[in-house]
Amino acid sequence: MWAGGSGGMLHVVACSSGAVPTEPKPKIAKKVHKPAAGKQKGGGAQVCLAPFWKEHTQLRTYFDDFNAAFAASPALAAACRDDRQARRIIDACAKQLKGNSGQAARCLTELYHSRPGGAKAHVALAALLLLKFDGIDGIAGAVQQIEERIDRCESAKKQAYAVVCQLGHEAACRQSQQRKTPWDKLLPALAWNRAAQRAPSPAAEQLAATGGTVELTEALAHVERCAAVYLDGHKEAAFKSALHEPARFYFHLCGNAHHRDHVNVVR
Repeated sequence: MWAGGSGGMLHVVACSSGAVPTEPKPKIAKKVHKPAAGKQKGGGAQVCLAPFWKEHTQLRTYFDDFNAAFAASPALAAACRDDRQARRIIDACAKQLKGNSGQAARCLTELYHSRPGGAKAHVALAALLLLKFDGIDGIAGAVQQIEERIDRCESAKKQAYAVVCQLGHEAACRQSQQRKTPWDKLLPALAWNRAAQRAPSPAAEQLAATGGTVELTEALAHVERCAAVYLDGHKEAAFKSALHEPARFYFHLCGNAHHRDHVNVVR
């Protein structure tokens, strides 16, 4: 005997064989997607970005601006590359956090010495920009980001390096305050909020070829800065949606909290 219901009615069916019948499943028409004629089936055909924007990252423009500052002021480059001068910059930045200056100095100093070559100078310049242009809360936020990563693996330290350079550059763009420092004369008068591109975009090349005015050039540069910020966020969201979060969820289901919390670290 089997009982089933549908539409508010109860159906009772007697079975002589003892087998339990099942309700018939409704047939669902499957919609087959056919690619449009003349288009490739590969995912690359669906990417509508020009090669210029595929290669573009906001972080790269930060480094371009840092290197432009060093090129414009060789004295600044020398100070940021000298261990003694860099330590003075770091200590001056850390002293703004009166209750946590020792820990802040340790984190920034260890990050500085953990970076190879010219990356050390980037850390020193980021600390100087935070000291010059950011408030106490901004410096504290940067130190906290470093503190969470400095005692972990090499990839985590790379993340700390990227974060402090980003925050230093953003502080220079905002310039929420102008704190006096012993290195003020070394800082060049750069437009930090107009990060130079590695190469002109196709639209910029077309505008230059047609003799565009200064106003149009500045307007295009502003639009491209907005596009760069959006693309960075979109790329990060796509990476997390496709790889990062599914991997975290897998390790969560496996009960592996260590791998779940470190899935963003690539070794």
